[in-house]
Amino acid sequence: MDFLKSHVNLPNVTLPDLRQFSSSTVKDFATLIKGDPQLFQLASAMFIQTGSNPMDIPQRLVTFLTDLDQVVRTAPSYNASAANHSLGGTLGLLTNVTEPFIKSPAGRVFFSDARVDKASRSLMKEWTVFLTSPESASVLHEGPGGWFSSEALGEESLDDFDATFVTDPAQEHHRYVSWDDFFIRRFREGVRPIADPDNDTVITAPCEAIPFRIQTDLQSNDIFDIKEQKYSLRMMFDDDQLAEQFIGGRLYQGYLHPTSYHRWHAPISGTILAMKTIQGRFAPALLSISDAIESEGARKVSEWGKAEAQAAVHEASRSVIVINNERLGAVGCVFAGIRERGSCEPTVKEGDQVGKGDEIGMFHFGGSSHALIFSPSLNVFFPSFEERSSRDLVNSLIGRSGRFE
Repeated sequence: MDFLKSHVNLPNVTLPDLRQFSSSTVKDFATLIKGDPQLFQLASAMFIQTGSNPMDIPQRLVTFLTDLDQVVRTAPSYNASAANHSLGGTLGLLTNVTEPFIKSPAGRVFFSDARVDKASRSLMKEWTVFLTSPESASVLHEGPGGWFSSEALGEESLDDFDATFVTDPAQEHHRYVSWDDFFIRRFREGVRPIADPDNDTVITAPCEAIPFRIQTDLQSNDIFDIKEQKYSLRMMFDDDQLAEQFIGGRLYQGYLHPTSYHRWHAPISGTILAMKTIQGRFAPALLSISDAIESEGARKVSEWGKAEAQAAVHEASRSVIVINNERLGAVGCVFAGIRERGSCEPTVKEGDQVGKGDEIGMFHFGGSSHALIFSPSLNVFFPSFEERSSRDLVNSLIGRSGRFE
């Protein structure tokens, strides 16, 4: 807390009455900040560090909470420019409210506080209730800002929508009963055929994702480091015993575009050896992400996305599914949300038999990342990123346990 004295001059202000919000979760958050001098100091400091006048702190806090109050009652509309001008993009409404503050020194401490983290996750839970309600389907229309507008359907991931996805343009909201129902939409049968379904040597994409990293010689206790591109098996699996079998192995990671298909499919056939869901933090180490990205001179939103994807498989809410194949051995699958886009729903359990390409779970509500982890005894060869399209189509070949011809 000493850094507050050196970074900001905190004014002596009185916090106004905050009982004006419709969200009970936001009211609780306001009460938490109002009732704790340390949290109020941190909130004041993060507003000042992001450009607010010290004397405007009470109103700035009200504005911040009002924005949160609105978010939990709002479904994302389509916004073509959002992806290029904000980290959260068109879907990340909570990200776009909180991100500038999380990146400030005081904000990093504020959002790392366990009580604030719990309040933030409560906000997400309240928002998810709205996003699964019929009211949230109001943005599923063909007008400006609608997800069936010509502009939205021009997105690569939404191209040829009616022929690609299970939908019905003749029905209200094209048959989707809520925003989340649209988000977890299914492909029509045959749209994503399974590559060599009976060939165990062929490993397929578990998600519709943009690949960005292949990492070798994974270690259990490596310190997670974005700049050095280090991964920690112990942190990813949150289980030393599970991690042990993958020490020295390799990792394949991709991140999902927010408007992509968000269901998960088995990359190999076999038995579910382990399945666990880990509750992560709302805000990963964005300050270290900022340091790593800016030290490389790259400030593009796409670079932030890659860095956050790496952070997500270590720190965010995530599901770990380990599939055992008699020929290949164990393959670990980590499916991770990113901050408020952190809802993971596995649909398999330990002992289940799955075929390659079978659905094994899904993300809800926003952008996400996945990683496949292979044991050191399995030689997996991947075509170079230069030799493939910009994204992996789910169920397409991404690797082979042998050399490419």
